[in-house]
Amino acid sequence: MNMSLYYDREFESGQLVPVWLLLDHLSFDWSKPLFVPIQAPFERFEVDQFDPDTLALSVPDQVYIRNPYAPNEVGLNMPALRTHAETFMGIHCDTSEIRILLLRIGDIEDVLQYNISEYLQW
Repeated sequence: MNMSLYYDREFESGQLVPVWLLLDHLSFDWSKPLFVPIQAPFERFEVDQFDPDTLALSVPDQVYIRNPYAPNEVGLNMPALRTHAETFMGIHCDTSEIRILLLRIGDIEDVLQYNISEYLQW
């Protein structure tokens, strides 16, 4: 699984801030939780790298979970995410076609209860 960060410019300061963590994988296992270690450095993802033919899904905040044994890992309840995808994208959605999961940095920070920006290398 490839991980990269999408940055945007803060309105007032113009400083780059991380906004999205992208998980790129050919086939996600939708039957069990997925735990992702949050460790810098990350490859930077530019907006022009998005492939319009690649199916991506934004992860809603209610599917994030914590791993009590690994404080630097964020988890995703994949069965709940599949239900969300099928509801959001339509009952005939084939989740096997989803190649990218978009995780909001703010949601990850809420789950892990720390500021990720402090740990990222710019």
